[in-house]
Amino acid sequence: MRVRTAAAISISVLTLGGLGITVASGATPLFEADLPAPGLTLDCPKNLALGDDASLTGALSGSADKPTGRQDVTITRTDEFGAPPVSVSTELTAAKGEFGPVTNTPANRGENTYQVAFGGNKDYAAASQTCDTKVQGTATTMTADDPDAVAVGDDLKITGELKTASGGVADAKITATDTVGGSKTNLADAKTDKDGAFTVTVPAIAVGEHKIDFAYAGDELLEPAKADTSVTLEAGTTLAVDPVDPMVAGKDVKVTGTLVAENGNPVAGATITATDTVGGTSTALADATTDADGTFTVTAPKVSAGRHVIDLSYAGDPPNKPASAQVTFPAKFETKLTLSGPTDLPATPETVTFTIKLTDGDGTPVTDARVVLNDGGTWDQGAKTGADGTATYTKPGVSDEAPLRIDVTYAGDDTYWESSIHDIWKGTPRFTLARDKKVYTAGDTASYTLKSSNGSLPTTISLKPFKRPAIPVPPSDTGETAFTQDMFRNSTLTISTEATDRWKAGTRSFTIKVGPRINQTLAGSYDQTGDTYLVRKTRDPQLTAKVTPARPGHCVTAVVQKNVNGTYTTVKRSCQVLNTDSTASYKLEGNPAAGAKFRIRFESAADDMNIGGKGDWINLQFTN
Repeated sequence: MRVRTAAAISISVLTLGGLGITVASGATPLFEADLPAPGLTLDCPKNLALGDDASLTGALSGSADKPTGRQDVTITRTDEFGAPPVSVSTELTAAKGEFGPVTNTPANRGENTYQVAFGGNKDYAAASQTCDTKVQGTATTMTADDPDAVAVGDDLKITGELKTASGGVADAKITATDTVGGSKTNLADAKTDKDGAFTVTVPAIAVGEHKIDFAYAGDELLEPAKADTSVTLEAGTTLAVDPVDPMVAGKDVKVTGTLVAENGNPVAGATITATDTVGGTSTALADATTDADGTFTVTAPKVSAGRHVIDLSYAGDPPNKPASAQVTFPAKFETKLTLSGPTDLPATPETVTFTIKLTDGDGTPVTDARVVLNDGGTWDQGAKTGADGTATYTKPGVSDEAPLRIDVTYAGDDTYWESSIHDIWKGTPRFTLARDKKVYTAGDTASYTLKSSNGSLPTTISLKPFKRPAIPVPPSDTGETAFTQDMFRNSTLTISTEATDRWKAGTRSFTIKVGPRINQTLAGSYDQTGDTYLVRKTRDPQLTAKVTPARPGHCVTAVVQKNVNGTYTTVKRSCQVLNTDSTASYKLEGNPAAGAKFRIRFESAADDMNIGGKGDWINLQFTN
């Protein structure tokens, strides 16, 4: 057995405030005026994608007789979003003053500035150096729909979308400007909805060529985006008529509209003439006069059943040009349907009954009328109403596994309007999870596919690693969400849906097991035979393990087995405490005989953070 000894010298230290200088206790730091500045460099990547690691290296240099090794340098990071500097690392320079690599992941996109600072010592003045990294965030795209036709003076509403490759960007601020004849006007800001859609309004739009520009400034994660559209309003007088819904025969129908001049101002005191044509017969209606707001009302009294075409015209009055418009509508007697069925769908398949009733607008039953009931699939039943206007239907095999929508329609005839009604009985959602592995090792990229019977209904998906913030997963709009995630800790995957008019609320959680990753390195250089390292018996081989996720202060077990008569038997189990870099080492000491075979590895016990894990066996054979 070889015996090694080591001498440790413990000294007390004090740190001079703000200067980053450490001296032995009792010593007096001396600082001379005009100390020379040391050389200080810092290298960082010029470009990164958000989420990538930056590798930082550098050096503190000086003269040969005043070495710069074993000096503290501090690295911090700032970005363009104004947050306080983030401490990245405090490094101790190596013998020649070099330090790094230091790995850091920027939290925000945009310009990220790394700074290394040396606080100075008795030989050198304080110094600092910076290095800039451009971090590319998530790309966004903005689209704006072409504007619909609009009258002068109306509010023009333009819709658009802001998206990433993963879907719409919600709650984003959209700014917009309207440029007409070189004059630019800021429009009211808009906010995107949950799907990334937004609407910007150009109020009281005037005559001219309008160029509307939209912009999203971006944030810490998302890149900016722009879009534009245009619309031209020609000069002229506009007669706008409000649409008329299908009407009830025998009642007065009022047709309203507005008359607006080319400058957007209402035309007051103008005469509007109108005719009502039904079945080829035209009837002149009473003239109307526009009020101060340019609005008017034309009345068609006690309309008959049939398709009505009302033509309206304004003869013009310089400088206002003539204008015309037309509105059409049908008129029949109204009908009303009612539908009743079970309060809730049964949990297991059963036969359920539905009752339909058809009445006219006054509540009088409509008899001998054919009504059709449909569930949106292959089930379709029809029958005629009885003397009380009702019909009854039964549907077998109904359960709450899926929502059930029942549509009832009445096609109408020459006398009565068609009518329809539907009702939805809610389903109870089911959730399933498919994964590419049953158990993962830290650092694995896991592939998951979550399915919800709710289809495209609002869904929330959250992956919660042990003692880490939950990670939201954007759901797809198909009811099947596939995603990948780098796994490091035991996690809980939760999917939930909100209650809607078709589904009840539902939630389910899945447990994801993750084992630690144990990377082992055998120190030194050895000959090998197959997978066995050949070690001189005068050496004590040392195995080092790095554990992911980082677990400083935790114990990993070094397991040593000896080959006796062809069988490996455990001869040593030793707890090795992980250091701040989450590494631990074990040295196999002794004076084994030449030809002795051993194998060693590190093992990590299971706990709440990870399931148990084992490194690969490292096979050793001692030689002379």
